[in-house]
Amino acid sequence: MYKNQNPKFNESLEDIKNKIIQIDRPLVIGYSGGKDSTCVVQLVWKALEELSLKDWKHHVFVVCCDTLVETPQVLGYLQENILKMNIAARNKGLPLSVHKVFPKADNTFWVNLIGKGYPAPRTKFRWCTDRLKIEPVNQFILDVASKYGEVVIVLGVRKDESIARAQVLKEYELEKNQATGVSLPRHSTLPNAFIFTPIASWSTEDVWDYLLSNTNTPWGGSNRELSAMYKEASDGECPLVIDKTTASCGNSRFGCWVCTVVEKNKSLENVVDKGEEWLEPLIDFRNLLMETTDPTKKSIYRSHVRRAGSTQLMNNSKEEDEDPKLIRGPYYFEFRKQLLLKLLGIQKKIKEKNSEIELISNSELKEIRRLWITEENDWKDSVLEIYSKIYNQPLNFQSDDTASFGATEFSLLKEACEEIDVSPDLVARLIDKEREFTATGKKLALMKELDGVLSREWRTEEDVLAALKGNNNGN
Repeated sequence: MYKNQNPKFNESLEDIKNKIIQIDRPLVIGYSGGKDSTCVVQLVWKALEELSLKDWKHHVFVVCCDTLVETPQVLGYLQENILKMNIAARNKGLPLSVHKVFPKADNTFWVNLIGKGYPAPRTKFRWCTDRLKIEPVNQFILDVASKYGEVVIVLGVRKDESIARAQVLKEYELEKNQATGVSLPRHSTLPNAFIFTPIASWSTEDVWDYLLSNTNTPWGGSNRELSAMYKEASDGECPLVIDKTTASCGNSRFGCWVCTVVEKNKSLENVVDKGEEWLEPLIDFRNLLMETTDPTKKSIYRSHVRRAGSTQLMNNSKEEDEDPKLIRGPYYFEFRKQLLLKLLGIQKKIKEKNSEIELISNSELKEIRRLWITEENDWKDSVLEIYSKIYNQPLNFQSDDTASFGATEFSLLKEACEEIDVSPDLVARLIDKEREFTATGKKLALMKELDGVLSREWRTEEDVLAALKGNNNGN
């Protein structure tokens, strides 16, 4: 018990113990490594130690999401604590284990941004949250719920974090039911899942008071180390995300180093200012991504054609006294090549400082390569070319995973197309589709695919705008 300390500590601990006994369901605790989630894990851990095993029949799953673009130093801290937790829980015979989840290999940050050309995330198009955080965590929760029937999600969210978070917690309170035998709200979107927020009423001061009055974690870590990490950067963390109500955590110590939802990544900048200059290239790369979000510069980096192959006029371009303007699509293919070249170059330099840091994996490179070959007619096989340029050695993929033609063939095709004023990309796409579907013998499918290719927008931006302007003048 916590004598002569904040009464909230004992209240929350007793609340956890009572619910553990009553709910009779597995727990899934969200762990980001930050102060709030660390506090909750420690409280549940202590509750398990104080309860006898007969009072608790189910397992406690601690889930940590690695977006694959975490700040390198934080990732090392998380990995160390995950290992310590699993070893300590096993040695103490506690029904608790820690699991790290990842975005799907074909849906990572780099696959979407460099492979597909998705623009750097912004508040109105925060595509990263779903793919990197919500989907992998929710899939883990669904798997546990599917195996055990129902599950209780334990989150370290607090009402004083933000007005939005307080509103979400208020809504959860209004939806209480007795399905678990105790008063717990159902999750708004996940079936057979309930929400438990044991430190919802705690303030930031309460959290630090608890952590620093218990300087050593139950698994052998140090809360003082955690405190020092916060002092090195802006105070904040990126909590476990299971819905879209969670705000950007780009300013936090435990966020993604590539975050462009916020104007400045203060966390990464502060870490560099504290002496970790070797991480400065990450700031430069992130700032480049940020530059591409500038409305006045979008045309420099982003295509006039959407990923679906169409063009779309901006609503405010319909005025008679304005020239037509197009909604920008994905990053230009050539710019994505530059991004990959820069990223691999940074990775090579950082690995000289810390060989365990990996900014982009070979599996991501393989998926990017597949997308470039199938969607961008990349006969030059640019991923292999760029990799060799940086590392002076080949990137070995299986021989059956290569482009249909090479750079020489594309050069000849381009020369021939220029003579008849036809887009070489269009012809290359038609050739690739013909080769793909002829091999399968599916002629009807081939005709449909060829029709789809021909219906895409292949005109230059200048030609599209000239045509639109002509139509406007004609009206």
